[in-house]
Order: sequence, then structure tokens, then C-alpha cells
Amino acid sequence: MPEFKLKVALLEITKRCNLNCLICGSDAQRNVVAGELTIDDWIDVSSHLKSLGLELAVLSGGEPTLKNGLEKLVRHFGNLSLEYSIITNGLEFPTSLLKTIKRIKPVVVGFSIDGQPENHDHLRGEGSFYCLHKTICLLQHQGIPVSVNTTVHKDNLNNLPWLLEFINKMAIPAWQIQLAMPFGRMKNLSDLVLSQKEFAELIIFIYSARKNFPHIRISASDDFAYAPGGLVRDEDWCGCSAGLSSLAIGSCGEVWGCLSLNACPPEDNLRRRPIEDIWHDPNLFAYNRQFKEADLNSECQKCEEKEICRGGCNSQSFSMTGRFNCSPFCFLKAVKGSS
Repeated sequence: MPEFKLKVALLEITKRCNLNCLICGSDAQRNVVAGELTIDDWIDVSSHLKSLGLELAVLSGGEPTLKNGLEKLVRHFGNLSLEYSIITNGLEFPTSLLKTIKRIKPVVVGFSIDGQPENHDHLRGEGSFYCLHKTICLLQHQGIPVSVNTTVHKDNLNNLPWLLEFINKMAIPAWQIQLAMPFGRMKNLSDLVLSQKEFAELIIFIYSARKNFPHIRISASDDFAYAPGGLVRDEDWCGCSAGLSSLAIGSCGEVWGCLSLNACPPEDNLRRRPIEDIWHDPNLFAYNRQFKEADLNSECQKCEEKEICRGGCNSQSFSMTGRFNCSPFCFLKAVKGSS
């Protein structure tokens, strides 16, 4: 059996959230979900993840800053010499957590921004953009590295030029752009998913933005599939990493290859088996670990990048088609179609 070295783990620290975003991919809740892992559970899990070679823990949610005792987990990361980052909506940022991350600095605190204030507030709640802006300024003033994540759909595609100017004006050094997909609450808004034509327009925007704003690290996420390095990302894309070098753990111990795969059944659960047993199980994460060319659709089988790409983003593939290894959005196909 081949050895798979774990590098990145996405940890859904809690399902609880202080917003009710229309396009929430995790279908977060106002209250704590029954059966959630405690902070002590997460401390134990992170130690086991570190023993598997983990290099980076990404704290997500829900809204991770609402998790009671999060400071204790961050201090544990410091003791483990384990790098971490936080993804937040920025509605508020606890003073006690800020004091802790000033001492044990994250790689980055990523803020989810949807567009101009009125559009952002429409999707997330009245006044949410003002609070987010205030929190970004607070963290920047304290020397905490920040970045921006934007999920793109039909209603905010035309907001991207404004967002680029905002990010530049705020001296934010990194911006990740990802695609809205029909999982979580977005299942009820699937008509907002970009068309292939709009996806091609988005690619052109990213390429142009990277060229004109080289001081900002602008990156297309994995759901754009294969692209040569330097076009929509700095580096070549090496394929979906789920179950190969990354995994995700849900708030109640569910294990997936990626948090965006929550539309499909989990591989297992930490309450049933230790994470080491799950990670080393040769029968799990089959969409990547047991990939074969026959898993691809006929169009992908003709592609010269098929061994690397393996049909693109598997969360996109599953949420849009009900199967793996056949992602509908493809950088190479979009470029050929627009040329």
C-alpha cells in the first residue's frame, strides 16, 4: 500500500455561526449542534494529526471564533509547533483570542468577502460588511496577517473589479477566488452557479488581475481544475489533494477528504475509529487513491493532463453530477472554448 503523507487538515471546529449566509456551504447553525467535538477533543485530534505529518491546520466552521476555548487549542498548536490559519466571517473577534494569536501567530486569518457592502450584506446580514472591515483593520493594526476569500456566483461576478480595488486599497496581500457550488444551503440556490461562459469570463478576470496587480497573490482555488502555473495560480496544479495529502474533519468527528465533500457520506468518524486508522485505511478516499482512467468521462479521457487532473475538483464533481472525477468546470476546456 502506498504511503500518503498528510500535510493539510481542514477542521470544522463548530457548526455554530452568528450569521445565516444564503450561500453557506456547510449549512451552519445558530446554536451548537449536538455531539460536537469539544476543545479537548480537538486538542487530542491535533496531536494525532501531527503524528501523521500534519503541517497546517485550517480552522473553519460555522464560525470558528465562537468555539469556547479556542485559545486553548491555539496554544496547543504552539506547543506542537504546528502552523495554523483561521477562516472567519469577521463579524466579531474575541479579545482573548486576539491576545493569543498575537503571541502564537497564524499563517493567515482569511476573511470571507462576497462583494460590495450592499451585496455582502444581502448575502450575510445587515451591517456584516462594516463589522468585517472593522475586524480586518483591527488585525492588521495588531500585525496579524490577513487574506480574503471570495465565493463567486452570478450575483457577485460583476463585483470582482470593486473587490480587487478594495483589497489593493486595504493592502491585503492575498485573495483566493472559488466557485459557488450546490452543496450546503447553496443547494437551494443552484441557479446562481456560473454558466460555462461566465466561468470563462472569470478566468480572464483572474489572469488580468494577476498581471495588473502582481503584488497581490491572487489565486484560483482547486475547483478551477488543472491550469499551468502563472496563469490563474502561481504554481502548477497537482490535482485534487483530498485523501492524498489533505483531509477534513467535521464538527461531530466526520472525516472527509475535503470539507466541501460534505454533500457525500463521510469516509468514517473519529468517534468510531482513531484518525490514524482512518487515514491509513486502503479502502477509503477511493476517488483519488484508487483512481483509474476508466473513472473519467469520455471528454476527460482525451485530455493530456488526465493523470494529474483526475477529472478536476471532486467536491464540485459530486455536488453537480452525483459522481466523482468528472468536474463540470475546467480551465483548459474554458480557455479552448473562448479562443
